[in-house]
Amino acid sequence: MSDIKIFVATHKEYAMPAVDIYQPLWAGAAISKTYNGQYPGDNTGDNISAKNPCFNELTVVYWAWKNCDADIKGLVHYRRFIGNSKCKGNDVYDKIIDDAECEKLLQTHDVIVPSRKKYYVMSIYNHYVKSRKEIRKELTTDMAQLRAAIVKLYPDYADTYDKVMKRTSAHMLNMFIMRRNDFDSYCEWLFNILFEVERHIPEYRQRNDRVCGAISELMLDIYLTKNNLSIIEKHLVEMERVSLYKKIANRVRKMLG
Repeated sequence: MSDIKIFVATHKEYAMPAVDIYQPLWAGAAISKTYNGQYPGDNTGDNISAKNPCFNELTVVYWAWKNCDADIKGLVHYRRFIGNSKCKGNDVYDKIIDDAECEKLLQTHDVIVPSRKKYYVMSIYNHYVKSRKEIRKELTTDMAQLRAAIVKLYPDYADTYDKVMKRTSAHMLNMFIMRRNDFDSYCEWLFNILFEVERHIPEYRQRNDRVCGAISELMLDIYLTKNNLSIIEKHLVEMERVSLYKKIANRVRKMLG
């Protein structure tokens, strides 16, 4: 049996799965005002914990890359998991994938991800740059900086970036499970690009706007597509019930400012 660690990014105490492969890790522990050792933090070893306002859950991904040598590594969220049926509520931990299933799925696929999010009437690029009217100019600049960083550091990915940005669906939320070699290779590519993007982000946005965390959600599919990695989609298991009407209303409100 492989050594498996799926890190659960959290910023507060929360009910956690009893399955041993799931390891809670406090995101942004270095600067959190509420962290007092409730779970292990992302502020040990080689870390970017203090960058959490800009990188969000990616501070946990970075920690897993640099400090964990498990055979299989992944990321989920304290209220979102990858599972076998689409369900919500606090009694659904038995629906999330366990170690045996991870092992089995990664024998025939390279990456386990939740089902792609579909936008139907707009591309994922337009969804990002139009998602918040009050900073639409900055969001457009974010994407320009992302493409420029890819062209500078990994020019052979530029065409794939253009192709992926035209899609109307994407694997969002920075949730994925991979074997260590794939996980670490993806992280090296991801953070090299994001650190280049970060250099061009105004300090006030680095402190408040989780820019790198947001644009990184669009980067996974670029990497998977370019490297022809085989994916297996599973269901998104949400621990909290959210009204679909409220989600749509909130999104429209942001887009209209």
